[in-house]
Amino acid sequence: MSAPTKSTGTDKSTSKTTMRKPAVAKRARAQTPTAARRWMSVTKGKLTDWLDRPMTSLHLLLAVFFLLLAFGLLMVLSSSSVKSFKTGGSSFTVFKDQLIFAIGGMFLFYLCMRIKLSWLRGVSTTGMLVALGLLLVVLAMPKVNGARSWIFIGDSVNFQPSEMAKFALVIWGAHVLASRRSNLGSWRYLLVPVLPVACLMGVLIMVQPDLGTTAALLVIVLALFFFAGASWKLFVLIVIAGVGGLAALAVTASYRLARVTSWIEMLGDPLEKGGYQLQQGLLGMADGGFFGVGLGQSRAKWQYLPHAESDFIFAIVGEELGILGSGLLVALFLTLAIVGLRIARRNVDPFVKLVSATSTAWLVGQAAINIFYVIGLIPVTGLPLPMISAGGTSLIITMAIFGLLANFARREPKAMAVLQEKGPGRLSRMLGFGVPNSASQEARELAGKVEKRKNKEWARTAARKASQEKKDVKAAGRHKADSERSSRKQQAKVAKLAARGRAQAEKRRREQAPRSPRPAPQSRRQTPGASQSGGSQSGGSRSAGSRSDRRSDPPRSDEQRSGRPGAARFDARPGERSGRSAASGQSAASGRRQHDRSVPPRNPRRGDSPENSRTSRTSRTSRTARDTSAPRDERDY
Repeated sequence: MSAPTKSTGTDKSTSKTTMRKPAVAKRARAQTPTAARRWMSVTKGKLTDWLDRPMTSLHLLLAVFFLLLAFGLLMVLSSSSVKSFKTGGSSFTVFKDQLIFAIGGMFLFYLCMRIKLSWLRGVSTTGMLVALGLLLVVLAMPKVNGARSWIFIGDSVNFQPSEMAKFALVIWGAHVLASRRSNLGSWRYLLVPVLPVACLMGVLIMVQPDLGTTAALLVIVLALFFFAGASWKLFVLIVIAGVGGLAALAVTASYRLARVTSWIEMLGDPLEKGGYQLQQGLLGMADGGFFGVGLGQSRAKWQYLPHAESDFIFAIVGEELGILGSGLLVALFLTLAIVGLRIARRNVDPFVKLVSATSTAWLVGQAAINIFYVIGLIPVTGLPLPMISAGGTSLIITMAIFGLLANFARREPKAMAVLQEKGPGRLSRMLGFGVPNSASQEARELAGKVEKRKNKEWARTAARKASQEKKDVKAAGRHKADSERSSRKQQAKVAKLAARGRAQAEKRRREQAPRSPRPAPQSRRQTPGASQSGGSQSGGSRSAGSRSDRRSDPPRSDEQRSGRPGAARFDARPGERSGRSAASGQSAASGRRQHDRSVPPRNPRRGDSPENSRTSRTSRTSRTARDTSAPRDERDY
C-alpha cells in the first residue's frame, strides 16, 4: 500500500485562487456599465449642464407659467360649463370672462417683466396706502355670499381689494426690510412697521370677513420675516401667535365653527353646511381613480359640488384627470417653488431676494392650503387655487407676480453677463424685452435723474427769480411814474389854489380900496402958495422962488410944516419932507376932523384907551389926507 501523500502549500494557494475567480468576475460584471446606466449617466450630466446655464431659471419659470395658465383656462371651461349654461344659456360665459382676465393679465405680466426696480421700490409705499384705503372702501359695499369682499364699479366691473393688498404687502415689506438689512438683528427694526401694518391689514380683512385671505396674509408675513433673517425664537413666536389667532377666529363665528366640527367629525351629516361640500369633493376625486373619468365628464359639477369652478376646482381636476392630472398640477407648483427659490438664491440684490422668495412662498402656500382643504387635511377656508380657479383679480395679480419673477430671473449675474455679451434671443427681441439694467446701473440712472431734476428745479427757480425781479423793476418804475404824476398833479393843484387865493385877495383889495378920485400929480418943487393960488404963477418963477427960500429961510420942522404934532411921521413920503404946502396941511386937518366925526369911538374894555383911539384916528386921518391931497411926484407912478 502506498502511503498517502501530503498536500503542499502550493495546492492551497491554487484552491484559493480558484475560489476567488467567480467573485472577481461577478464584481467586474457589476462594474461594467450597462445601457441603462450609461443612459442615466448621460441624462444626469446633460440635466446638470442645463441647470447650470445662465437662462435656465427664466426658461423654467416661463414653462411653468404658460402650462399653469393653459391648464387653468381648460379646467375653468370644463368645471363651469354646466353652471354657465344654466345661468346664461351658454357654456362659455365664465370661460369668456376668465379669458378676458387672462389677456389683461398678460399685459400686466409684460409690464412687470420690464419694470425697473427703482421705480417699483419708489411706489411701494403709495401702493400700500392705496391698498389700505381700498380695504376701508370695501366695507361699505353690499355682501356677496356673506362677505363684503368685492368693490363694484357699475354693473359689470368688480374686483377684490384683498388680493391687491397681499401683493402690496409683499413689495412694501421687502422694500422696508431690504432698506434696514444692516439693523435686522434688532427686533424693533425687524418688526416695526411691517408687523403693525400687517396686523392692521388682517383686521380689515377679517371685518369683511375672509378667513382664507387672512391665512394667506399670515403666510406672507412669515415668509418675509423668515427670509429677512429673523431668529428662530422670533419666528416660532410669530408662528404660534399667528396660528393661535387663526384658531381663535375659526371658533368665534358659528359658520366657521361648523366647518371645523364637520372636518373633525367626517362622519357627520352630509347636508350640514361645510361638510356637504367637503364630502362631495372627496367623492368626486374618488370617482376619478388614477386616470380619471375623462376631460369634461365630471358628474360633481352638475350642481352637486358648490363652487366647483373656483374654490373646489382641484376636486374636478382629480375627478376628470385622476391622480395623474392632479400629480402633474402638484408637480408644476413644486417646480415653481424650486425655480422661485433658485431665482432668490442666485440674485445679489436684497430686495430681489426678498420679493422672489416671499412671492414664491405666497403662491405655493396658497396652493397648498387649497389642495389640503379639498382633500380633507385642513378645514375648508375658501381660498382660490392660483392660476387655476376662476376669478379675475386673483388671476391678474398672480400673473403680475410671475412677471416680476421673470424680471428677476433675467437679472441674475450670469444671465446679465450673457445678455450683455450676446444680446437677447429672437423671442426676447420680438417681444421687446432687451437687456435689463443691473441694480448699480439703475442706481446711477436714478441718481442722474435726481440730479437732472435738481438742475431743472434750480433752472426753474432761477427763471422764476429773474421773472420776479423784472416784475419788481417794472412795478418800481410804475410806482415812480405814478408818484411823479401824482406829485405834478398835487403841485398843479397847489398852484391853482394859490392863484385862486391871489385872485381872491386882489379882488378883496380892490373892493376895500377907497373910491375917491386921486388928485392930479404935482411937481415936487411946487410951493405951497402956488398950490393955493390955483397955479397962477409960472413954473419958472415958482422954482426960482422955492430955491431962494430954501437958501435964505431957516429950516422948519415937520410939525411947523404940517401945523400939528406928529404929522411928519404920517404925511411925509420919500422925497416929500420939504416943499409941502400949508394948504395941504389944512386940507389934511379938515379931513381928519371929518373922519373923526364919522368914526365911532372904540370900546375901552377891549384895551383901547382914549389916547390910543385918538392916536389911531389921527393916523388914519393922516393916511387919508396923504392919499387924497398930498402932492405926489411923477416918479411914484
